[in-house]
Amino acid sequence: MSRPGVVLHPRHPRGVEEALRSLDITLVVPDEDALPTAIGERGILVTFVWDELFLPGLRWVQSISAGHDQFPHDLFSQQGIVLTSASGVHGPQVAEHAFALLLALSRGVAVATRNAVEKTWQPMMLHELAGATMGVLGLGAVGEEIARRAKAWGMTVVGTSGNPTVTTVSPTRCWRRSTRVRSFGGLTRW
Repeated sequence: MSRPGVVLHPRHPRGVEEALRSLDITLVVPDEDALPTAIGERGILVTFVWDELFLPGLRWVQSISAGHDQFPHDLFSQQGIVLTSASGVHGPQVAEHAFALLLALSRGVAVATRNAVEKTWQPMMLHELAGATMGVLGLGAVGEEIARRAKAWGMTVVGTSGNPTVTTVSPTRCWRRSTRVRSFGGLTRW
């Protein structure tokens, strides 16, 4: 059996090409002008970029991103093109970034930095995370990771989808009950 031919869009994140080369596939990374021809010959495209020029011969698109709003779902369904995504793989990274931002806000990092540059001191009202309520709108892979970290910081967590470890509520109640809210509800299913 021959190895499947896969086209990787030349604009891709670091590490993707190396990961694909470790698989039992024939990988091609053409320049952008040669993409339509390469896709037409192989039928499988790994990308987060979309253009209708990619359609002739296309059978399968693997989105590098978790969301796939940029792809024409109806057209893919009509033409029998399979669309898969990287839903779930970015949870830890996005959760760490969200908590970095949350900590920066709750501890007044931007104001303190500005004050240091201006050589001034102003008292600030800071907020502790312990005891606060974190509302997570969307308990997918990212929301789950956010919830896990919030609990570790001593926060109460409420969310808007089914999860046995988190109190689930409506989005309105989530907003009302929360002192901090994070929303992770991109299009990851269709």
